[in-house]
Amino acid sequence: AKGNTIKIKRVVDRLTGNRKEDKKEKEYTYEVQWEGLGYEYNTWLHLSKLEKLGFKKLMKLVDEKVAQREGSYKRPLTQANVEKHLEDVGLDREFGTHLVCR
Repeated sequence: AKGNTIKIKRVVDRLTGNRKEDKKEKEYTYEVQWEGLGYEYNTWLHLSKLEKLGFKKLMKLVDEKVAQREGSYKRPLTQANVEKHLEDVGLDREFGTHLVCR
């Protein structure tokens, strides 16, 4: 016996801020949270589908967030960058230049 398929209409509540590349389709997919459902029901939708649904502006924000997150790990290890990082986390920049590492 064959079961009946039930279609449920879901509404995208928000983009979670996560993005990954679908190498087979050669486009990004974005994690979406569905209205009225918990995070365990989050799914990934392709860029083209979200564009059709009118999420272009929010996808751009996710792209900027991902680029910023990736860029923070790609700064070259220079004295200036180390000093800036130390100041950013509330430490004195001299910690990066006047202490001997053993």
